Amino acid sequence: MWVQAGFSPDDFWQQTPRHYQMAMQGVRKRLENESQDQTRLAWETAAFVAAAQSGKLKPLRHYLSPKKKAQAPREMLAALLAYQSGGAPMTIRKIERK
Repeated sequence: MWVQAGFSPDDFWQQTPRHYQMAMQGVRKRLENESQDQTRLAWETAAFVAAAQSGKLKPLRHYLSPKKKAQAPREMLAALLAYQSGGAPMTIRKIERK
């Protein structure tokens, strides 16, 4: 069981009964979590298939996280001024590009 759980055979002989038990409980919890994740994924896949078949599936971009937009210079300045007003020791200067 020790090797089947992914541990080195040589490490087995270094374990106390308590450490062995803790390691096996950790493996068991990991396997339970993986099983739940797989069940959740199967359920979500079935839900998407059902939504697609009923014509209720939204475009893919609806389900994905939106891409983060680059911060505008005025937003950067506002954030820096907020840090400065909060007591951050900084000097803010405007640099003109040529």
